[in-house]
Amino acid sequence: MVRWLIAALVYGLSMTVATAGVLKATIDKNPAMQGEIIVLQVQYDAKVSGDSIDFSSLTQDFRVNGPSIQQSMQIFGGQSSQTTMWSLYLQPKATGKYIIPAFKIGNDSSAPIDLEVIPATTTGTNSGAKIFVEAQLEPRELYVQQVGYYSLKIYLKGELQTGSITAPTIDGATLAVIGSDIDGSEIVNGERFHTITRRYSVVPQRSGDLTIASATFNAEIRDEDEGFSSRYVPARAMSAQTEPIPLQVKPIASGLEKQWLVSSMVTLTEEWSGDTENVVQGEPLTRIVKLSAVDLYDHQLPDLKLDSPTGLKQYPEKPQGHTVERDRHLVAQKIFSVAVIAESDGELQLPEIQIPWWNSRTHQAELAVLPARTLKVAANPNQVKEPVVTNTPPTAAEQPHGWFVDSWQVTYSTVTALVLCLAALFYPLSQWLSSQPETEPTTETDVRFNERRFQMACQSHDLTTCQAMLLRWGRQFIHERIQDLAMLDSHLIESPLKQQLQLLRFQQYQREPKPWQGDDLYAAFKQYRHPNSSINAASLPSLYPPN
Repeated sequence: MVRWLIAALVYGLSMTVATAGVLKATIDKNPAMQGEIIVLQVQYDAKVSGDSIDFSSLTQDFRVNGPSIQQSMQIFGGQSSQTTMWSLYLQPKATGKYIIPAFKIGNDSSAPIDLEVIPATTTGTNSGAKIFVEAQLEPRELYVQQVGYYSLKIYLKGELQTGSITAPTIDGATLAVIGSDIDGSEIVNGERFHTITRRYSVVPQRSGDLTIASATFNAEIRDEDEGFSSRYVPARAMSAQTEPIPLQVKPIASGLEKQWLVSSMVTLTEEWSGDTENVVQGEPLTRIVKLSAVDLYDHQLPDLKLDSPTGLKQYPEKPQGHTVERDRHLVAQKIFSVAVIAESDGELQLPEIQIPWWNSRTHQAELAVLPARTLKVAANPNQVKEPVVTNTPPTAAEQPHGWFVDSWQVTYSTVTALVLCLAALFYPLSQWLSSQPETEPTTETDVRFNERRFQMACQSHDLTTCQAMLLRWGRQFIHERIQDLAMLDSHLIESPLKQQLQLLRFQQYQREPKPWQGDDLYAAFKQYRHPNSSINAASLPSLYPPN
């Protein structure tokens, strides 16, 4: 019994020793260079919760990553010991002398640490550094909205485990990554380094003196000098930082404030789907105009104003833009595709297109010019007249000449007798009809617009019915004297419906008509609203029969 009491007392004393906490803080380097990562480890000889220590005071002077927490237990000679370890990565915000404060857990406290941070060398290669970075800006002077190029090159000596780049920043300009990172290698001071290059575009938004702030690369690297055993060596946390780079931005040139396009080269070119010397009236051609510029993004390129001469219709598509990298420069292009249809024969001239721009190399204003082009249009032998639907009653000259019209051949007595005979014939019939139950009167709808029928015609791509229905709609809701599609076209305002109507008109001119699709026509009709009218095509009054 006494033996058990002694054993219990010894075990209790051993547990007391294990839980008696000792708190110790250490760093892996002192002094440290600006941009380097300092590893701070805090160890407590007891098992406690991970949030037992508050590290928030460190954020005033350092960029803090962590902490990571490890807990362990050891039993030796019948005695157990437990530890809790916090590991943090600190990066000083500036050079100078700092104090890492004491940390507390209950009544236990660590000792404060005096730390000195010295300026980093320009390249780091003279001190045998395993990692350093370089930054370049080309050119050092830019105009507002001109694209410049910022290159960040990272030099590594060792096995990279993890790495991250803190991108540079600049107030008054936008930065964007160009393409993918480029891996390579270079020999520096007789040593081979693995290189990683990342490029950014810099586009100033205001003039004046700007500064591109430092970029930072943080990494964990295993030292290759350890040879085969390096795989068993923990990776070291390292960091490197670039120097800030000044940037001078020139203002927009005087007189070009409304249309400012700054580039090292701008061009205008065009392509045609057919021969412009042998154009057939009513047959569409596709004109593709390309606006290209160096050292710009496609969203910076302006839209083109394509004027149409009399007798020519143009139907532009939505412009398509893209930007690519060529020979370390951005090349932007905007493509304008236009369907061109000649309404009349003869020679039709498309006017010259001009784009003013500022040459960033010569510092002078220039013009990108697409010369005027003459289309030689031949009459279409297959052209047919547009259908004309009219309700005009025939004239007297067009009336048939029958015996009952020539009243001078018929005597008054004959007419009277004829009327009496007809009355005697139809009186019994009228009496019989009046005795029958009443039915709903039928409504003649041939001259009224029927939206349901028009919608069905568009969905089934029935060109003829769509033409007839549009004419009825035009006479009923726009102007009663509209007789053909050309007159309806002249009454419509510029709108998607007007464009669809013109395509519908020219469909009949084709030598080999292409399949016509009516879905876009009905969609444009539903959106159309005629000026000076409360009638909207999308909300017409209920005048239409259900059939």
